[in-house]
Amino acid sequence: MNTTLLVNPDPTVALVPTRDSVDIGETFLMHTQLTGGSGVSQLSFVGAGGTTGCNLLVGTMDLECLPTAVGSFSVTVHVTDIFGRTASNTSHTVVVAPALSAGISVTSSTVILGEPVEFILNATGGLEPYTYSYAGLPPGCESVNNHTVGCLPTQVGSYTVVGNVTDLNGMSALTNVSLKVLFDFTVSSPPTAQVGQQIQLIVKAEGGYGTLTYAYSGLPFGCSSADTPALNCTPTVAGLYIITISVHDQVGNRATHQVSLYVSPASPSPSGTLGLTTTQWEVLIACIVAGIVIILLVVANRTRRARSGLLGGRTSPRSGRTPHMSSYDEYGKKPAAPARPAGAAKGGEKPAPEIALDDLL
Repeated sequence: MNTTLLVNPDPTVALVPTRDSVDIGETFLMHTQLTGGSGVSQLSFVGAGGTTGCNLLVGTMDLECLPTAVGSFSVTVHVTDIFGRTASNTSHTVVVAPALSAGISVTSSTVILGEPVEFILNATGGLEPYTYSYAGLPPGCESVNNHTVGCLPTQVGSYTVVGNVTDLNGMSALTNVSLKVLFDFTVSSPPTAQVGQQIQLIVKAEGGYGTLTYAYSGLPFGCSSADTPALNCTPTVAGLYIITISVHDQVGNRATHQVSLYVSPASPSPSGTLGLTTTQWEVLIACIVAGIVIILLVVANRTRRARSGLLGGRTSPRSGRTPHMSSYDEYGKKPAAPARPAGAAKGGEKPAPEIALDDLL
C-alpha cells in the first residue's frame, strides 16, 4: 500500500499598501499576501494602530489605515501556520503628508469692464506637484493649470470663481472668491433751465469694451438724441422732463441712468424796463422831457394871451406891442374869420400874417 505525503513549503508573507503616500486623514489598505505553509494559526502586525490608524478588517487578513499624524511609517506582519512554521515581512514605507488646503484671491473684488484682473490660487499641505483648475470665470477668462490666471473680463455681472487644487495623492481642495464686473457712467447735467437757455449733458463712461454708443430719450422739446457723450441743445417748451441715458459697448453690455430736468418759462422783462436798453431809455426820457417842456410853453402862452385880452390894451412885456381889444371877444379869444364870399378867387386872398416867436411864448 502506497501513501502519498504532501509537504507544503514554508510560509512566506508580504504586506502591500495600496498607496505609497497619503494625505493625513485619507484612508488606504494594506493587503496581506500569504504563500506556502499550512494554514494560518496566528497573524499579528507590528507598527499598526496608534497614529497609523491601521486596523485588521474583520474576516480578512488586510489592514485598513487612516493615519492621524504627519510623517512616514511601515507595518510588519507575522504569520504562524498550523505546524508552527513562521514568516514575517515589513511593508514599504508610507508617507503621510499634511492635509491639503487652498486659498484664492483676486487683485480687485470689483473691476470696471475693460480693466484686467488676476486670480491667485495658493496651496499648502498635500504632496506636490499640484494641479490647478478654475470654474465660474467671467467671459474673457479661461482656466489654466497654473496658480495664477490673468484676463480681461468682457461681460458685466457678479461671479463666484472656484479654484481647485489637486495634489500628487489625488486629494483636492476647493476655494472660491467673488468678483463684480461693472459697466457704469456718470452724468453731469443742470437740474433746471429756462426756455431758450442752452443746456449740456455730459456722460463720462467708466469702462466698457471697445467702441461705446450713446442714446438719449425723454429730452425736452427742442432737443434730440445723438450718439455723443456731450449733448448740447436748447429747450423750447417748459416742463419737468425725465431724461434716460443709455450707453452700450461693443460686445453688448449696457448701462442706463436717468436724470431730471425742470425747464421753466422764459423770464419776463424786468418790471418797468419794457425790454428797453439803457440807451433806448435815455432817448425815450429825453423825448418825454422835451414834450413836457413844449406843452408847458404852449399853456403859458395861451394863459398870457388870455390875460392880455382881458386887460385891454396893456403892452406885452415881451413884444412891446399893444393888443387891440377889437381883435378879441369878451372871453379873450379871436373871433372867427368871416366866410369868403362865394365865387371869390383864391388869388385875392391876403397872405397869412407872420407870427412872431413872442406870440407863442
